[in-house]
Amino acid sequence: MTQVFAKGLQVQGKSNFPASKKVYTQGSRPDIRVPWRQVTLTPTSGRFGDVENAPLSLYDTSGPYTDEAIDLDVRKGLP
Repeated sequence: MTQVFAKGLQVQGKSNFPASKKVYTQGSRPDIRVPWRQVTLTPTSGRFGDVENAPLSLYDTSGPYTDEAIDLDVRKGLP
């Protein structure tokens, strides 16, 4: 979903990555969390039928803007 503000700024919504979700891995300290984008893959078609694929984890560099748990206003910047 794209939102357009009065100044013409287009902001992409948090649902830009279909079939994926943002997950975190705990770091060496409680205040460190490493963000990942867990992508659901479709089954692979093979000679003996479909084979399910495990989700693919990708390092997520999008920052807090794609985290559903954080309410941000891009017009105000990061807290």
